Amino acid sequence: MYILKIYNDQKVKNIIALCILLAAYCFMLNMVISPLFIRSSIMLPPDTKTAFKFLGLWGRKKSTVWVYIAFRCSRLFPAPALRRLPETACVVCPIAVFPYCRYSFFTMYKLSDRTAGFTDSVIRRMTRISMKYGAVNLSQGFPDFDPPKEMLDRLAAIAHTGPHQYSITWGAQNFREALSDKQSKLMGRHIDPEREIVVTCGSTEAMMAAMMTVANPGDKVIVFSPFYENYGADTILSGAEPIYVPLHPPLFNFDANELEAAFKQRPKALILCNPSNPCGKAFTRDELTVIAELAKKYDAYVITDEVYEHIVYAPHTHTYIASLSGMFERTISCSALSKTYSITGWRLGYIIAPEEIIEVARKVHDFLTVGAAAPLQEAAVVGLRFPAAYYDNLLREYTERRQLFLKGLDDLGIQHTTPEGAYYVMLDISEYGYESDLDFCEKLAERVGVGAVPGSSFFKENVNSFIRFHFAKKHDTLYEALNRLEKMKERMRKR
Repeated sequence: MYILKIYNDQKVKNIIALCILLAAYCFMLNMVISPLFIRSSIMLPPDTKTAFKFLGLWGRKKSTVWVYIAFRCSRLFPAPALRRLPETACVVCPIAVFPYCRYSFFTMYKLSDRTAGFTDSVIRRMTRISMKYGAVNLSQGFPDFDPPKEMLDRLAAIAHTGPHQYSITWGAQNFREALSDKQSKLMGRHIDPEREIVVTCGSTEAMMAAMMTVANPGDKVIVFSPFYENYGADTILSGAEPIYVPLHPPLFNFDANELEAAFKQRPKALILCNPSNPCGKAFTRDELTVIAELAKKYDAYVITDEVYEHIVYAPHTHTYIASLSGMFERTISCSALSKTYSITGWRLGYIIAPEEIIEVARKVHDFLTVGAAAPLQEAAVVGLRFPAAYYDNLLREYTERRQLFLKGLDDLGIQHTTPEGAYYVMLDISEYGYESDLDFCEKLAERVGVGAVPGSSFFKENVNSFIRFHFAKKHDTLYEALNRLEKMKERMRKR
């Protein structure tokens, strides 16, 4: 261990500054520097403690403050040299402005590499920014109105009667039976509640469990871009490699030749969000047939996210790719109750697939989360038994919200896409001159008071000209957002 000892003396300010610069240089070289800690609460490495005692630094009065910057020699030296060197190299210097504490930095083993390829959720981050500035939150896609009263009444009753303990790992019996009855009608085949369903903690877990069921480390998976931000992370966390295929604005259609070029790389699966978040594309039956034929030709699975299956605007319709000829056998259909019943916080999702796939997905699900919440499954059975009129009314109400919000944007002269499904709209912000759409969204929340998501978080391509709003809100909330957006052109010009 090599230590430079500097006492708390005004005459050595220049040396202190040099040490600080050295610390910054180590940081820039991506040295592993641990969190700040108090010596009395954390045990230092034995060689460090010995060196401090030898130099008389250990146990000094608290009026002298030291910063201990350490980095593993393995970052600088090859393995043979490492065996001849001490565990750490360090620099110690006084910080006179903190006279009553002793702080230290020390190295720890490097964390997982698999998380380096993505950030935290930008969508959830924009919710926090919206809250910070008191903005109308049109970023994260959750409603501000209540779920159906029948489900809430059932939940209130269950609070006193139960169940309150674990349900069957892959879903409560009555929940799976109700889900089977509902989805069998929609998908055009009988779904076996005993062998072809696993209930998950939302569609987020369903997608992750599906990826881990299908993909081995090193496998490739096709992802359409723009894409819901979880898909890239799911692929990476599964050890797979994403192949991105663009959906071309403004209609967000795919090129069949580009898609086949991706399939020629022999992917294990394709992820299909239909209708699409964020762009609102509802894939036509012809488009789904192209995807299905390529999946069969190149022997790939299709993992679907169909959480917006009941929110598709006329004249467009929703087609389940699993319902196409020869596709149920290679489709892992993921969805959730979150959007259909306005219960995003209940975290109830599911996977529907052939028995041999569900058998593996159940094992993955078991060790990811054990099971979805038993009382919430019980309350949700009421919703799964709703008649067709409920879904007709749901679509009518979302159609009204879509018309209200898009007309308001048109009246304000704001350029936007027209979603075919789901409840998102993309705005073109290229006229404002921002290089960063994230910067634009942060300033939009601060200056205008409306929260949005930067489009770049959905695109693999270098696209910074879109932001995403959602309109799953009460009419009054949408009117308030539109009133605030009247000031957007004035307040959002690049300064």
